[in-house]
Amino acid sequence: MKITRNVQWLKYLACMAVIGFVFTACEEKEDSRPYEETKIVAAYVNGTMVASDNLVSDGQQTTITLNPGTDLTQLKIKLVPINGDLTDFPTDIETDFTHPVDVKIHSYNGENTVIKLHVISRPLLVDFYIEGISVPQENIHFGVSSIIVQAPEETNLTALKVTMGFKNGTVSGFTNGVAMNYANPVDFQVTGVDETVYPYQLIITDQPVGPAGIRSVTANATESTNVEVDANGNVQVYFKTLTNFANVALTIQTGFGNEFVDFTNGTVVNLWTFPKIKIKGTDGVVKEFTFNAPKLSLTEMFRKTPAEMGFGADGGASLCFSGSYIVASTHNGTAGIHYYNVNGEKIGSLKLPADVNMGNAVTGLRKIASDDKGVILGVNLAAGGNVNTSYNIYKWNSVTDENPVVLCSFKASELGLTATRTNGINVQGSLDGNAVITVPITTSKVVLKWTIQNGVLANVKPETISLENESNFSNYSSVEQYPGK
Repeated sequence: MKITRNVQWLKYLACMAVIGFVFTACEEKEDSRPYEETKIVAAYVNGTMVASDNLVSDGQQTTITLNPGTDLTQLKIKLVPINGDLTDFPTDIETDFTHPVDVKIHSYNGENTVIKLHVISRPLLVDFYIEGISVPQENIHFGVSSIIVQAPEETNLTALKVTMGFKNGTVSGFTNGVAMNYANPVDFQVTGVDETVYPYQLIITDQPVGPAGIRSVTANATESTNVEVDANGNVQVYFKTLTNFANVALTIQTGFGNEFVDFTNGTVVNLWTFPKIKIKGTDGVVKEFTFNAPKLSLTEMFRKTPAEMGFGADGGASLCFSGSYIVASTHNGTAGIHYYNVNGEKIGSLKLPADVNMGNAVTGLRKIASDDKGVILGVNLAAGGNVNTSYNIYKWNSVTDENPVVLCSFKASELGLTATRTNGINVQGSLDGNAVITVPITTSKVVLKWTIQNGVLANVKPETISLENESNFSNYSSVEQYPGK
């Protein structure tokens, strides 16, 4: 029995020795681990915890951002470090934090660390007035980099005397009380109490400021002439000239102080697909805008009855421009191709080829067009003709050209067509350079296309293009090749 007890005691002591060794080994390994970086993870200013978005900290610098205009000269700040203790900091003691201060921390790894504490409070506009003009406070919009002021309607902006004052900032590049022209934005700077320089723009306008809005639009290099926006945010843009609206770099001039929510100027969009964008107004309200299909902006040059133009009741068949003249064809009344000034006064008539009778439905040139330089084209109507009737496209270099020539000829039978009547004519480009001529055929979906390259007709036989997704052409229309195609 005695021998047995000794063996058991020996086993017990052996187990304790092993356990002690394990604990000792673990304890020594844990003590040898290095501590992570020391930094500030939280802060309190005047007893209020700083929001995480307003606290940026790493191992070298901690930045606390306070509301604009906060007095930095008497702040009580409490910092919460990790993996270390503050050694020399005025915790919860009124201190001037106008400029960055050093924060000393003794790290748990035995090192002493110095972190730069930077407390920021941007300048705040506290005074603003215009001599002789009453501007309500709600019409003064102070932003991060701009001051937008809505003055009374019809205010003369060219000689206003403005006075403004900032808390936590000193103005430079601007003199209070001096008459200046505010028809355009005025740039100036405000230097903060920490000597940070903030650039600003002062914008004074007599237009409404606040709600999200669209003032103008540029599609590629084509500027809008007018923009209409209804109560539901539907946008109708008018342009003077055409561009490839299916692929435009869109630039939008918004209302004063507005911000894009989901759009950047210069973004390429397809204006035929009713794109939507969101804009945030200076009133904080986000509004969605939907673009309708673009329209052309047309200006009336003159207004006259067919009789005043020398036409019969339905005689005005087509128009084009050549130089400073308006050219019009008519098959009745004073039948012919005539040209007028911009007031609609008849100046003269084009010299017609011998085989053209304007009153005849087959040979009459009821459809005319002009190129970029005013060269005129006319095509036979060929109404009542047959598949073997010869169509001609005639060319005049100007309204005074006495020797029009046949540019090209064709027959429906040679092109495999059963329809014979031409529907219109169009030319894009310059006939002495590069151009495209198109002629649609009535009661069909076919468009005939000729190409001019370096002033030479590239294809005597026209290309036939079938617009399968379109309905048949009626008696009068013009087809234009899509820009960029």
